[in-house]
Amino acid sequence: MVKLLTTITTYVVVMSSNYLNTILSLINDRILKTLKEIDELYMEIIEYWLKHFSIPKPNIITTVEEVYECNSGDYCKFVTGKYIPQNNLILINYKSTIDTLLHLFLHHVYAYELGINQYVALIRSEEIRLPWYARPSEIVVLTRTYRLMKDLLTEKVQHIWSSEIKPRIKSLMEDIRRVEYFVKPIVEPMLRKKYVTHMT
Repeated sequence: MVKLLTTITTYVVVMSSNYLNTILSLINDRILKTLKEIDELYMEIIEYWLKHFSIPKPNIITTVEEVYECNSGDYCKFVTGKYIPQNNLILINYKSTIDTLLHLFLHHVYAYELGINQYVALIRSEEIRLPWYARPSEIVVLTRTYRLMKDLLTEKVQHIWSSEIKPRIKSLMEDIRRVEYFVKPIVEPMLRKKYVTHMT
């Protein structure tokens, strides 16, 4: 009986409009807004770097979602970000460092130096045969990353990172924890074995 009352109380609270509005506002007005702000700040850094290169600027998406790299055998591993040449896109996890952004940007540079089609063919060939640390493209880009850090991670870039981006990352982490707390009563019942079994 106590369990039933608890379930009913939770349902009533969860379904209240104020409760739902709180969750949606937190997601739309804080998390998504902050992610877009980080995108804009990353793009400001990238445009600064592009002064050294005669190539188009990439698109960028900062995500809370985990980023995975998969090979042709469907083996996937978590990565902090990846460059998707077909979409001219840098996809980066919000917890990533400025070093990661530089590394992904230099993948973009390398892709345009080789030509997008040739770069895509090279990456696919390497992913089939080699672990990431033994791929020639990764070795080239890693070497460039270390070599260009001093020139590209300037005082201006470090300032944007430390004073503008890092505080937003911290804020995002707190907001994500709040969303997890609020949606827990909604999500948990859906994850129970009995509920999943019933749905299938």
